[in-house]
Amino acid sequence: GGGGSGNNGGAGGSGIVIIKALTSESTGSTGNWNSTSTDGNYTYWSWTTVTSAGTFTPSQSASYEYLVIAGGGGGGGGYNSNGAGGGAGGYHFGSITVSAQVSSITVGAGGAGGATDVTGTNGSNSIFSTIIATGGGGGGGGAVSAIGGVGGSGGGIGQTGNGLSGGAGNTRPVSPATPES
Repeated sequence: GGGGSGNNGGAGGSGIVIIKALTSESTGSTGNWNSTSTDGNYTYWSWTTVTSAGTFTPSQSASYEYLVIAGGGGGGGGYNSNGAGGGAGGYHFGSITVSAQVSSITVGAGGAGGATDVTGTNGSNSIFSTIIATGGGGGGGGAVSAIGGVGGSGGGIGQTGNGLSGGAGNTRPVSPATPES
């Protein structure tokens, strides 16, 4: 996530989606990825530009490994006290069988940093097929009771929030049912 600050908080980093498959099972796959590479028997595709219109169409039904990372939360702004850092975007990794049809890809944006004494915004979710990684929570602003946002990893609490907790982590809107890492 983004860093807290004495003034405006920093923006959170954007997410990424990476897919890996045996080259022999994936030759001819199409999509609008940002980069592709091969390593021995495997092909890798990655989406790094923030988008909700990414696509991946396998050439055949096969097992694909994935890493889906959401955008990080923006840092909280401060004035007389420091804002807190935003939480990291949640992530999922594993394998999924994908049929030879279009799968949607979303790369989540990082959250905006908060203005003076304002909590940063949460990062956006990243998605591959049915896999959803939750954006990080925004960091709490330096103002009193500026609690960080909930998300894949929760945002921290602003400096003047003594005795309070940061935002909760591992919150997910959808699948898979196992906790995010």
